[in-house]
This record gives sequence, C-alpha cells and structure tokens, in this order.
Amino acid sequence: MAHKPPAHAARGKRSLLWIGLTLVVCALLFGISTLVGKSGEDDTTDRYAAPTDLPPAPTPTYRVTDVLEGDLVRLVPETGAAITLRVRGIATAGAGGCFGRETLAWATDLLEGEEAVVESVGTGGGNTLGRLILADGTDYAVAALEAGYAIHAGADVNSSYGRILRDAESSARARTSGLWGPPCEGDLAHPPTSEPPPTTTTTTEPSPAPPPVVAEPAPPPPAPSSSDESEPEPSPDPEPHYASCRDVWEADAAPLHRWDPGYREELDRDGDGVACDRDRE
Repeated sequence: MAHKPPAHAARGKRSLLWIGLTLVVCALLFGISTLVGKSGEDDTTDRYAAPTDLPPAPTPTYRVTDVLEGDLVRLVPETGAAITLRVRGIATAGAGGCFGRETLAWATDLLEGEEAVVESVGTGGGNTLGRLILADGTDYAVAALEAGYAIHAGADVNSSYGRILRDAESSARARTSGLWGPPCEGDLAHPPTSEPPPTTTTTTEPSPAPPPVVAEPAPPPPAPSSSDESEPEPSPDPEPHYASCRDVWEADAAPLHRWDPGYREELDRDGDGVACDRDRE
C-alpha cells in the first residue's frame, strides 16, 4: 500500500504555487503599465515639440527712400514705421570731408529706391545699427569698402564678418581707389578733393527800348501843271422868274408846264399844270 504525504504538506505546495503565479501576474501587469506610461509620455513630448520642417520666418523687406550720408540711410518697410540705419562696420566722410560728395553721389545712385534686407544688431544715437543687404545679395558695406568710398570701422563686428570687411578695404587700398588715392590718402578729415563750383547768377540786361516811330509828314499835294489848268465851267443860268403871264408872253415862254423853268402855281390860274396857256389879250 502506497504512502500518502501528509495533508499539511500538500497544502503548503499549493500555497507556494499560488504565490508564484501571483508574482508572475504582478510582474506582467507592471511591465504593461510601464510600457503604456512611457508611450503616453512620448506622445505628449512629440505633440508639443517644435516641428523641424517649417520654412524660416520671413525677413522684413525695406525700400531705401533717402541716402543721408555714405553710411546712413532711411528705409521704409512693407508694413510698419520707417527706420534710419547706420550701416555697421564702415565709416564714410560727410559732405565736408574728403571724397564726401563723391561718396554720397555713389551711394545715392546705388541705393535709392532699391529693396533691401536689414540685419539689425542694435541701436545707437537714435538709429538702427546693422548690415544692409540688397535684393541681389550685395552687402553694401563690402561694396563701399571695395570701391574705396568707405574705411573699415569694425570694432563691433564679429571676427568672421570683420575679416571680410578688412579684406575689402585692403583691396581698395592696394588699388588706391577712391579715398585711398590723393589727396585723401585714406584720411576722411582731409579737405575735400575739390571745392564746389561757385553759384553764378546770370543777369540778362534788358534790351533798350526801340526809338519812337515818328510819322513823316504827308507830302504836299503836287502843284497843278499848266496843262491841268482849264477855264471854269460856266454856272448854269438862273431859273427865270416871271411876275405875270405878260412877262411869260413877252419872253415868248408860254405856255409854262409844271416842269418848265419859271413855272409857278400863281401863274396857273386853273391849276391844270399849264400856266399862261391862254391867248394873249
């Protein structure tokens, strides 16, 4: 007859089995909850992370309206208030300095009315400080230095940009371009290269008044020639006057009709238009 283990030993084995199963289930639940929590955390992080495929923010575009000096310009943005920009990294002569008028004329021709981008680095003296980049990519400060219209004043620029500006200035100095030639020799305070032409006022003298026109007297009428002299025509005989028909009869002018000289109504007794038509008495 086989030997059976005691009852308390069987119960102990079952207890250990349940404990093991419980631990396994707890471990599985813990692992699942950890994975779910981590997934939710990753989703939240991704939801609020900044996207990396967006285009860069647009840079405001300005239009140059006035060139005040070789390194000072006024610009108007597409929207917003106008600014006055002091171009960073260069210095130019004013109107009274050496090569000042030439610099202002060159800068005006290059910049006025053009679109540009401003890379501002701060303010100073009430003006914006920064780089001025034209629409075609030209850096204005570099162009001014290379052409000899400015000198490098780059104490406030970083080393890489400052090196570009120094190279541009060195190129102009080597070619003695612009203010690097005589008489400036790179000195902005040197007297101007030429005095401005004097302003002359042309005064037009008034033309003298023409002399008064004096009318010449009319020539006298020509004297009559001897051939033109002629006897005056005789004046017509005066119309006869008859006091009575007797005078008419004596003048042998009877009868007198209304249209005959000497006819009078007093002589026409019957008023038939014929006077003194009766026979003589």
